[in-house]
Amino acid sequence: MAAAACALPMLTMKPLGFVITCAGCFVLIAAAFKSRRWALDLLLGLGFSLLCWWLFRKLGVQLGGIFPLMGK
Repeated sequence: MAAAACALPMLTMKPLGFVITCAGCFVLIAAAFKSRRWALDLLLGLGFSLLCWWLFRKLGVQLGGIFPLMGK
């Protein structure tokens, strides 16, 4: 699971964007640590990744749109 979380950004960063990719990595790492709360892990991952995306934008780092598949 942890290896899949490391490989996920290489495959999904461009089409899915930073937020969804980081949330997916969070869920996979939590699963590697034997978490069984997939919904909570996904919500936490989305929250943390949105916060990181916003902070990077404030620092002037361009990470692309918030949700590329939705055109945003």
